[in-house]
Amino acid sequence: MVSMLTWLLQRTPIEVSVLRDRNALYRVNFEGLVENPYTLTIINKTQQLVHYRVAISGLDVAKLQSPQLTAVEAGQMKRIPVTVVADGYDLPNKLNALDFVSTAEEDHSIKASISSVFYRD
Repeated sequence: MVSMLTWLLQRTPIEVSVLRDRNALYRVNFEGLVENPYTLTIINKTQQLVHYRVAISGLDVAKLQSPQLTAVEAGQMKRIPVTVVADGYDLPNKLNALDFVSTAEEDHSIKASISSVFYRD
């Protein structure tokens, strides 16, 4: 009984994972900016529809190209293609750490963060 209560109290209502595009670590767009494509997977472990907003942190010079909000049905999983864009000259290293942060619009205490890497040429 105690272990069941502990499990319920520690259970997170969201699970997030990130995958890099297997074909290319990065690409340079027509403006000369470096792009890194990713696929985020969000699992909604709640019992209601939740709208998630995705942001990045840890790499201030980068911009995230993704949908404003992503709706995920109760108990469902959704894959979201996103792209992070930065000027290669503004990046300190060839490999730069960043975090993807997914936050529920209905309850800002429901959030998850996952780390990844941004590559430049």
